[in-house]
Order: sequence, then structure tokens, then C-alpha cells
Amino acid sequence: QSMSNTQRWSPQLRLREYEASLQHWEANYPHPVYVVESSGASLDWFRSAAPTLEYISLHLNATPPVLGKGHAEFLSIKAAVDRIDEGTCTHFIKVTGRYPLLDFASVLQGVLGGEEEGFEDDISAIFQS
Repeated sequence: QSMSNTQRWSPQLRLREYEASLQHWEANYPHPVYVVESSGASLDWFRSAAPTLEYISLHLNATPPVLGKGHAEFLSIKAAVDRIDEGTCTHFIKVTGRYPLLDFASVLQGVLGGEEEGFEDDISAIFQS
């Protein structure tokens, strides 16, 4: 499917996408991964799909529409940052929840331009919402 087709009408399909993404991060990323769920929904299903990830539940559905989606996104990221141990986390990357970043190592190399060694070891958390 095309990148523009990001809205899913089937709840079962959406859950399968989340499950595959969470399991990907759990299996392939050695650092803490924080999953931020912003609708206030139960996290039981997410925890059963990928039990070693960290979960943060927020209820941001009451965010005034005039503030836009960016405001709720900001609140999600802020909640995650507030939970991180500052002594162990020097960087973070925010990714979407349903779509895993399969070539994460390549993306990091692209960000660095191949010039800096050890940057991947400094990244201590990834957020999904």
C-alpha cells in the first residue's frame, strides 16, 4: 500500500500492525523503548504483545481541536521524557507506533553522515505513539 494510505478502518488490522511493530522493536533494539498511548485505552493488549517495553498511558482525547494534533503529540513526548532517567538517556527518537523502522541502523548512519562512532550506543529510548 502507498504511504498516503495511513488510515486504517479495520480495528483488527490496526492491532496486527501495532503488534508487529512492537514485537519488531522488542526483538531488534537493545535500549529501553517507551510506548506512549494517548487515547486512555487499556494497555493490557500492548503489554501482552511486547511485555519488555515500557508503557505510558495518557488520556489526550480532550485536547481542544483548535490546538491541533501537534499539541497532543507534544504532550505525549513530554510525558515520555518526564519518565526517563536522565542519567542513562542522552538521546531519544520518536517513531510512529504502527510502522516499524526496519532499517534503523542505516537511518542512524545517514543522520551521522558516517562520521561519528558510537552514536547508536548513546540513544537510550524510542517513543511510539
